[in-house]
Amino acid sequence: MGRLDGRVALVTGGSRGFGRAIALAFGQEGADVVVNYHASASGAAEVVTTLEKAGRRALAVKADVGSEREVRAMIDATLKRFGRLDILVNNAGIMDR
Repeated sequence: MGRLDGRVALVTGGSRGFGRAIALAFGQEGADVVVNYHASASGAAEVVTTLEKAGRRALAVKADVGSEREVRAMIDATLKRFGRLDILVNNAGIMDR
């Protein structure tokens, strides 16, 4: 049993880099994971597949964390799928254009 069994984690920017590593580590510790991405759908799908093969529940959600509307929709999708949210890792960066 992992230290995070029964917990649900949302990792923004979870499709690559540090976010990917965090999402996979949480899965190894027993958490179900929501993988947020903005541009890398294939990266998010790969993370979800890896988590599911390890016996975890996982969900990829596209959302721009700079948009309040999209963040609310991401949280709604998380709650609809898992019924709760225990851990938030705000890893995604925001750039002004």
